[in-house]
Amino acid sequence: MSNLSAIEMAGLAGEYWGKNDGKGFGNLFSEDAIIDHPFFTKGVSPNTVIDVLNCTVCGTTVYDGCKLINGTGDGIDDLIEMKFIDSGENSGYTPQYAGRMVIEATIKNHKFTKFEVPGYELIQYNPTSERELKEVDIGDIDTKELVKLVGQAWANNNMGLFLSLFSEKGIIYHPLFKTPITPIIAADVLNSAMNGVSIPHKPKILKGDGSGVNDTVDMYFDETGDELGYLPDNMGIMHITAKIENHKFVEFLVHGYTPTKSIFKNNTSESLKEVQEKEYAAISGNTNKQESQHLYK
Repeated sequence: MSNLSAIEMAGLAGEYWGKNDGKGFGNLFSEDAIIDHPFFTKGVSPNTVIDVLNCTVCGTTVYDGCKLINGTGDGIDDLIEMKFIDSGENSGYTPQYAGRMVIEATIKNHKFTKFEVPGYELIQYNPTSERELKEVDIGDIDTKELVKLVGQAWANNNMGLFLSLFSEKGIIYHPLFKTPITPIIAADVLNSAMNGVSIPHKPKILKGDGSGVNDTVDMYFDETGDELGYLPDNMGIMHITAKIENHKFVEFLVHGYTPTKSIFKNNTSESLKEVQEKEYAAISGNTNKQESQHLYK
């Protein structure tokens, strides 16, 4: 893989990411490379990005061009802007919108040394697509139940349930987008191309009584996936602050991931989905909570 040009490196980065080829993707970087990504509060290594993010990618990543900012493009000393269109149909329908990921990459001696990831540009990908998402009557549930259901809905790609948890004015402030997005945009762009598990910690009530009438809550979810072909050593803890009114989410503020050692490595005899089902059963009180690895104890 020596002596690749800048455009060849850009194409391979998208190819390896879309195919969940963590080894190939990682080999494009120098040993001390840093990725500045909106999901993380500070720069992280390519291996961390592979473990925490690429492990759930299950869609298409289409190379959408490369612009030379500095250098000659020979891969010796270049600065480029790459674009990739990410989409998928794991949510059970064809999304109308997709995300165009923009990455500014520094290249030294045919290796990426730094990625600066501003985030997604929103594009209409299939504007005539009809989403057939069945609304779910969730009733007047409390905040704890809302947190449980939103984790289940996201992990199971059940966007009918996910959308049912939000009010009509529901809005999401997300680090991958410059402006607020609606829940359906989150479903189209983010959930459609992922396959993994998302298990909540016990929610932290910041305001209100937890009844779901007028609450603000900090939510934390342990998230991982095995789309790399193996269970990664690291997982991400997703942090979201949510506002709830009349038993519906009205606002999400998505803070991003904290990388940490995976708790799922201890469950080698069960699939990730089996582990997830057991955890949610423990949360719901349908099984012994001692069987849960880390929740609601």
